[in-house]
Amino acid sequence: MLNVEIAARKMLLAHWERHVTDAALILHDKWGTTRVGAPAETNRGETVELEIRDPRFYTRTLTLGSLGMGESYMDKDFDVVSGGLDGLWTVLVRNKAKHKARTDPIFAAKYLGILLYNRLRSPAANAQAHYDLGDEVYESFLGSTMMYTCGYAYSADDDTDTLQYNKLDRICRKLQLKPGEKLLDLGCGYGGMLIYAAKHYGIVGTGVTNSNNHAATAMKRAVAAGVGDRVSITGSDFRDPQGEYDKIVSIGMMEHLRESDYSDCFETVARCLRPGGLALLHTACTNSPTNRHDPFIQKYIFPGSNWPSLIQMTTQMANHGFALLDVENMARHYVVTMRRWAENFYANCHTLDPKRYDERFIRMFKFYMGWGVGTASASDGGLYHFLLTNDHARANPLQRV
Repeated sequence: MLNVEIAARKMLLAHWERHVTDAALILHDKWGTTRVGAPAETNRGETVELEIRDPRFYTRTLTLGSLGMGESYMDKDFDVVSGGLDGLWTVLVRNKAKHKARTDPIFAAKYLGILLYNRLRSPAANAQAHYDLGDEVYESFLGSTMMYTCGYAYSADDDTDTLQYNKLDRICRKLQLKPGEKLLDLGCGYGGMLIYAAKHYGIVGTGVTNSNNHAATAMKRAVAAGVGDRVSITGSDFRDPQGEYDKIVSIGMMEHLRESDYSDCFETVARCLRPGGLALLHTACTNSPTNRHDPFIQKYIFPGSNWPSLIQMTTQMANHGFALLDVENMARHYVVTMRRWAENFYANCHTLDPKRYDERFIRMFKFYMGWGVGTASASDGGLYHFLLTNDHARANPLQRV
C-alpha cells in the first residue's frame, strides 16, 4: 500500500507542478513539506497551503478528480491551512488543473453510474434531493430573501440581501413591470421574486416550483410580507401553468432541466405570454460546445443538473418565435454571491441540528461553496439574463437598466 501511496502522491504533485503556473500549492504530509506550482517570480501572490492527514487523498484525487477530492475533504483526509477552499478551487480551475491526472476505468464506471441514476430519476426527484434538505440549511446562508441564485453586485462588499435586492430590482426594471400586471414565475423557489415584485411594483404573481416544501414556505413568506392576497405559489411542474400573463420570469430553473425538456419550457413561455409581453430567463450556461458535468456536484449537490449552452438557448428562442432583446452575462457576480453565502454558512452552520446535519454534511457543503467561488472566478461558464418578447417589432430601450 505504501508504494501505491507514494506513486499516487508523485503523480498528483507532478500534475499540479506542470499545470499550476501562476500560484503556489504547499502540502504538508507524513513525508514532509512540498511546494508545487509557480516559482516566486511568476506567482500572482496566491499561495494555498494544505495539511494532508491521510495519504489516500492523493489516490482519490488522482483517480476520481473533484469527486475524490470532495469525498476526501468530507472524510477529513485533508484540510486547507491557509488560502481557503475557495482559493484552492480558484487556482485549480484557472490553471485547468482540476481535472484528473489520468483516466481511470473505475472512475469512469462510477461516474457513469451517478449520471445514469440521476437520469432514471425524474427532474422533480433530482430537484427535491437538494431543495428539500430542510429550510434551516438555506436559512443559514441565504439571507432574508431566501433567493438561491446569483445576485448582482454594485460593490464587492455588498451583503447577501443587497446582492439579491439589486438582482430582483434589475429584473423588475428589465421586465418593465407595472401595477396590476400578471407575472408568472417558473421555478419560483421560496417566492422571493414574486414577493419583491408584488411589494415594490404592484404585480399579481403566480409561481410554480417542483419542491412542495418550498411552495408551502413561500406562501407563508408571502403572507408575512403582506402580499398573500396577490401571490399564489403551488408545488407543480413548469409545464402546468395555463392562462395568459403580461410578463414571465424564470430564475435558476433551467439548470435543472434535461436537454429534452428545454422545448417544453419554451413552449410554456410561448403559450402563456400575452402578445407583446416580455419574458426574462436567468440561467447558468456553458460557453463551450460540451457541458462537462462536475462529478462531485452531480452526486452530492445538484443531481441531474445540466447547464444549457448558448446555442441551445438561442435555438429554442428561434424555434418558438421569440425575439432576443437583450442578453447579459453576470458570471463574475456569482463570485461575490458565493463568497457571501460561504461566509454566512461558516458563521451559522454550528446552529444546525447535528443529528440531522452531521460533520460530514457540513464539510460537504463547505467544499461545495469553495467549488462555487472557484468556478465562478475562473471557469468559462456564464450566468445569463435573456430578455425575450414575442413581438419582433416591440420598441427596445436604448440602454440596458
